[in-house]
Amino acid sequence: MSLKKSTDTTKKIASTNNKAIVYFGGFEMPNLNAAANRVKNIGNIYEELGYNIYYVGTTKKDADESQFISLSSKQFYKSLPYPKTLKEWIKYETSIKNQLQILNSIEDRIVAIFCYDYPSIQLKKLIKYCKNKNIKVISDITEWTNSEGSVFKKIAKGLDTFYRMRFINKEADGIIAISDYLYNYYSGKCRNLIRVPVLVDSREIFENKYLASFNPQEKIVFSYIGFSTKRKDRLDWIVECLRKISLESKNVLLNLAGCSENDFLKNFGIDIFHNKEYSFINFLGKINHFEALKIIGSSHYTIFLRRPTRKNKAGFPTKFAESMQAGTPVITSNTHNLDSYLVDGVNGYFVSNNKHELDKKIKLIVKNHPLVYKTLLLNCQDYKSFSFDEYIDEFLLFNKKMGL
Repeated sequence: MSLKKSTDTTKKIASTNNKAIVYFGGFEMPNLNAAANRVKNIGNIYEELGYNIYYVGTTKKDADESQFISLSSKQFYKSLPYPKTLKEWIKYETSIKNQLQILNSIEDRIVAIFCYDYPSIQLKKLIKYCKNKNIKVISDITEWTNSEGSVFKKIAKGLDTFYRMRFINKEADGIIAISDYLYNYYSGKCRNLIRVPVLVDSREIFENKYLASFNPQEKIVFSYIGFSTKRKDRLDWIVECLRKISLESKNVLLNLAGCSENDFLKNFGIDIFHNKEYSFINFLGKINHFEALKIIGSSHYTIFLRRPTRKNKAGFPTKFAESMQAGTPVITSNTHNLDSYLVDGVNGYFVSNNKHELDKKIKLIVKNHPLVYKTLLLNCQDYKSFSFDEYIDEFLLFNKKMGL
């Protein structure tokens, strides 16, 4: 993807189309993290609808605050610096000075701003500002997190989350809910509501040939992609289950991306260093979005086991959407109402959050793999439920209800 610097944002930013949206949030482009992947694909929808899109994310790297970069002829991105000190954190959570400077620098007619899981005080201030400017505010909600860290951080984050989720989001002109859990919670509590799971740009998969294909290789390849902790899911159960199978048959391989040996030891207390019983694990370290798609497409299965917490119920797993779109069967727990997309034994498998039941199901999947995998793979092909272009009509109706 070629990136071009645009005009200095301290001046007016001109473009050929005068209708625009601005997307604020804690995402980073062009190497897409999960947050960036979501907002980029919603941006793709609005590009198809004729809008210019200005993304304003955050970065821990040195940010060139004066410059937008061009992602395409209609999509532009810039970063604000990630806060480091307490003073910067307070400003980050409460001030909208930077946001207003950016809004005032864009010459296009801004018709809406999208706020991705935005801090409550900033969101409240932006709603007030935009109401006076006849600009719609859409809250894109993808999580309902629990407070972690120090006592001060837990209190501050807990109050911010409570205020935003219970009150401020409902004041927005529209809400994009990522899951059934969030959609059901806000149903009847806001003016305009749309349910949109993680979206995928199918062009990335097809043009780069990341689509899964039948691979009769000797080993059955499972892949887990993402940083894992016990609070999030039970990667340790998956590893122990596959370790037992590996000792019996030597026919499984587990790709672990986003998690190092040290991370695994720290988060799960299992020391796998120099232990031949764990030689079936292939640690890939931190990889980018496109490398992740390549790993998914070359695997027999992607696998993860989410705990049934509110945080997991409120969210939606990115790698599930990407795997289904690539045609790679998924093995997972039904924590996110995934039965709307996955049929057990047809295009993937549901497993239990009970360790004993998980072991039995994975062993059965491995045993039946030579007999059923080709049919399973065929059932996964041409899967379009997560392609962004499948949601264009829904966003047209969403916009119409808001008067865009």
